[in-house]
Amino acid sequence: MAETLNPEALSSLSPEYLAEDYHEIWWRWNVALTVIVTVIYILFVISRLFFARYNGWEVWTLYPLSYVSCIGLCILYFLAVARGGAGKHLVYWEIHNPKIIPIYLKLQTASEFLYMLDVSLPKVCIIILYLRIFTERWIRLITKIVLGIVISNYVAIGIIAVLVVCRPFAYKWDKTIDGHCSDLMNSYRYTSLPNIITDVAILILPFPMLYKLQVSPARKFGIFLTLLTGSLGLITAIARFVEYLKPDWMTDPMYAGNKPIILGIIEAHTYFICSCLPEMRPLARGIYRKFKPHKVKEFPYNSGPSFRPVGSNSYGSSVGNIHGNHKTSISALRGQHDDYSKGFEIPAVIQLDKTVHVNYSQKRALPRDMV
Repeated sequence: MAETLNPEALSSLSPEYLAEDYHEIWWRWNVALTVIVTVIYILFVISRLFFARYNGWEVWTLYPLSYVSCIGLCILYFLAVARGGAGKHLVYWEIHNPKIIPIYLKLQTASEFLYMLDVSLPKVCIIILYLRIFTERWIRLITKIVLGIVISNYVAIGIIAVLVVCRPFAYKWDKTIDGHCSDLMNSYRYTSLPNIITDVAILILPFPMLYKLQVSPARKFGIFLTLLTGSLGLITAIARFVEYLKPDWMTDPMYAGNKPIILGIIEAHTYFICSCLPEMRPLARGIYRKFKPHKVKEFPYNSGPSFRPVGSNSYGSSVGNIHGNHKTSISALRGQHDDYSKGFEIPAVIQLDKTVHVNYSQKRALPRDMV
């Protein structure tokens, strides 16, 4: 970052260059992401509160914390635009109001803490969902290892690295004191790599479970799509990493950092949205059941309660404990019919019986919200 101004260099700057401003782009992205994550979180709460059969502890702890963290990141960048001069060239503020620059750098430092929290909490939520689904011991072990890596990555990069990248810590925004900073661009690049690696791990973890799952191919594909949404943050993580591979923009962070910083905001919010989508399946299922067309079945025979076999449902099928050997039957009972006038004889009872063995195992059973 430039610390002094060369008068000759200043004279070569055109008014058009100094007038360049990207603050509206920052503002629009922040407004859009604030609205989107708020709507998604409201739908998430509705889904879990009114439609889900079971809610884990993370639904009322980690998810609210993740949402607040996302909104906090948006607030920081709102302040970066309104109070920190984000969007204009650094040299513009060095000429007109140098006091703005430390404000921006402080807000940027605070955003680095929240960014890592924003990308870590949703991954923890997704992995907890996996642990609730997976039954194979070795898959659960690998899942727990990935969980440990995510948490360790947050502590190492999201807390320790941010605190020690500049010594003393205040030198990051106050260049009037003695100090030095490590290569900030490399620190940002290396931050993205662990995120990409853990995203890939989260993406491939469900495959062994889905391969062995004893459901129809269509339902298996639907479950895969549901779990796949939890890894869509991989796309934004790669885009952000590619942007950080470009030449150093830290010499003009308030202007040249426009695209990578906005990608970072999008990435953080994408993780939260993706972590909510699998948990919104109960809401989607409830809406589908409410609005799907219902097929009306007509039964020409009288199948009132007085004709139902004991222990049977309205269709004559035996109900009760699903374990062991069972006798199931389908009955058609005599009643009024128009064909009587034509001389057709209708039997009093037609009953088909078959004894079947039901072997139910909870192995590889998914939570009801997933199926």
